[in-house]
Amino acid sequence: MFLCLNDALNRVKTVSAVGGRVFDNFSKDTFIDTIKSKNVPCVGVFYETMHREVDASKAHGLCVNLYAAIVLADSTTCKESKGATDRKRDLGILHSIRNAMTTGPNPGQRGWSFDTETPFSAEGVEYLMYYQRWVTRLILTR
Repeated sequence: MFLCLNDALNRVKTVSAVGGRVFDNFSKDTFIDTIKSKNVPCVGVFYETMHREVDASKAHGLCVNLYAAIVLADSTTCKESKGATDRKRDLGILHSIRNAMTTGPNPGQRGWSFDTETPFSAEGVEYLMYYQRWVTRLILTR
């Protein structure tokens, strides 16, 4: 699991538009605390959840889906006229992240599959923020 999450982190680090401002975090909340003192745009990558594969009978219940979240945070200009320019740049960054995540297999020898992408906001934070959810299959080892 750790290798796959580290793989996601390293893939996002290849996106030049975020300039290496990619952080591994425990949750969206800790990411928001982290970015308050950082330059934007920046990205957080973190473990979200793991679920049993729907048709796990073939792997005796050891096949799981690992979900990783990627959060892009950009400027605090979401309520200003410059916000439209930032949103356009952010859509380009999100596209670059999708490209990075879908290039080749991860350490589990499977690729990452795109699940969800949505803008979101957090209470008391005025960053432009976007959430992506990615999934890959793993075989649990004993």
